Amino acid sequence: MAKKTFVISNNTAILDMLLAVRETKEKLFIVSEINNIKKLFEAFIQPIKKDPILNQISNIVFTSKEISRKNINDIDKEDKQIFIYIPDKKILFHSTSLSITYKSNIMSFVLEIPISIHLLDKRASNRLSTNEDPSHNITIKFKKKFEKMKRMHFRQFQFSYHDISTGGISFIIEQDYIHMFNVNDIIDNIVISINHEKELITQAKIANIQKIKPSKINKLLYINYRVGLSFINLSINNQTWLDTFITSFKALRLVK
Repeated sequence: MAKKTFVISNNTAILDMLLAVRETKEKLFIVSEINNIKKLFEAFIQPIKKDPILNQISNIVFTSKEISRKNINDIDKEDKQIFIYIPDKKILFHSTSLSITYKSNIMSFVLEIPISIHLLDKRASNRLSTNEDPSHNITIKFKKKFEKMKRMHFRQFQFSYHDISTGGISFIIEQDYIHMFNVNDIIDNIVISINHEKELITQAKIANIQKIKPSKINKLLYINYRVGLSFINLSINNQTWLDTFITSFKALRLVK
């Protein structure tokens, strides 16, 4: 992702954008870190009303069905700052929480009108890597078919991710197992677990295999291999969720 975001600080322009998001009922997400685990919670903007006394819009009400009662205190921290990401418009902003209530399994929270919002570069990379942010807990699990002694065998594998995008995922494997992997192999029923929050199940093809020699940077002791997978049938909904997850947390590091 580019190291710059375009910042809008004009109050009228900010209100117009938020009103447009409300009118089109676009998805937005609360970007949170609960117990050191990064999470996204889908939310919606409620009808925006003017203060009857001040005759102006002074706050916005958001609601979410995805946040449990036990998470409220984690989200509503001492600094009262709530981060909101709107994926369709690539907008990220944060604002002060004025109040939070929980009723009938719906969380409602009132935010001040943000003093600025960040427009993200739509051309920026949507790839996340362990080198860039090692705090994510992303694992990949699958059963792999391979040939040995002219017979077919199966073995269960689980790896931590090396990098991930909406197009694929890669992982590092030791030299002892590389004979089981070949470019263009198809792997079925891959389960990708993201921060104990989301599971993506898909089919993928091995797109490339790269030898990695030990160095001071990667701190490897022996030769390893990076196996890159290309998703074959990841659903549109999961692609959208993954793009939102990657972009929002990369953006969060830029503005915090």
